Order: sequence, then structure tokens, then C-alpha cells
Amino acid sequence: MITRSTRSRVAAAGTAVLTRTAEGGFDVLVEAVLPLNQPSGAHRLLENRVTPGTIVLRPKPSRR
Repeated sequence: MITRSTRSRVAAAGTAVLTRTAEGGFDVLVEAVLPLNQPSGAHRLLENRVTPGTIVLRPKPSRR
């Protein structure tokens, strides 16, 4: 059962996490950066448990 008290605690915890993230309070291990058009490569890395860290799919830079 979700009560108002539970919702308040969850909301407060979410706010705390977002605040800490915005302040750079978490260290994120980025193991691989792949082009956005290679999601299968990222999936393969995850599926084969090659990487313990985060995989970032990056779009091509826009031309100006």
C-alpha cells in the first residue's frame, strides 16, 4: 500500500538523488562510447557482459 507518507519519502529521495547528480556527486564509469547508429554493438557488449560500466550512444555532431 502506498500512502502519502511513502510518496513524500520517495519524492524527497528522488529530489536528493537529482540534486546530488546535478552537483557532480556521483562517479559514473563510462566504459564505451559508440555512435548512435550502432545500438546492436552496445547491446552485444551488455549481453556478453563485456563491460561493467555505462555505454553511451552518441549522435553525430550537428553541422553548422
